[in-house]
Amino acid sequence: MIYEFHVTLQNANKEKFKSFCSVLKVKPIILDIQQKDSKSIYEEVMTSSTENFKTDLEAKKHLDYLVKKLKEQSFEVIREKIECEPTHKDIDKCLQNKYLEAHLNVLVKNSQTLENITNICKNYNVHLSRNVNKQLENGFTIMITYRENVKLKVFKHKLNKIIKEIKQFHNIEKEVIEYALFDSNLNYDTQWLKD
Repeated sequence: MIYEFHVTLQNANKEKFKSFCSVLKVKPIILDIQQKDSKSIYEEVMTSSTENFKTDLEAKKHLDYLVKKLKEQSFEVIREKIECEPTHKDIDKCLQNKYLEAHLNVLVKNSQTLENITNICKNYNVHLSRNVNKQLENGFTIMITYRENVKLKVFKHKLNKIIKEIKQFHNIEKEVIEYALFDSNLNYDTQWLKD
């Protein structure tokens, strides 16, 4: 199974972080986390990488390795996360501390697009972020995130309603559904999720 790994850092020197990510062979991500009114509330600095493993335990050992290497470089790790495809054997058990998450990327070319997306987010209690490393000539990509600990069928039903509404106005560049099977700091997104 393909697993996705994220390690979130606090107070990281961004240049040192980007440089070490190339050594560690992971992607550096810097997200501008936004409220539903599209105002920025904080920046999130994290790694992103994928690997194929046979078991969750192997995946956890790999995450531990990444965390160890980052800490050896004096980075302050505040969150460790493993995600996988929505085919995991536990997906419909609605286990505590695990959840489904969808990311929808929409190209924002003007303020009207952003206003439309912002209103949809408010209506469905979903959230916005933007990768500050991705600068485009004709706008920027906004990532819409929907997260919930429910059965996959229920999750997809609400997600399809969100997608249908977005597609009335805008093209969705990318759609991803993930199962978060390990998150060391569930409270990390509290400010973002409660808004």
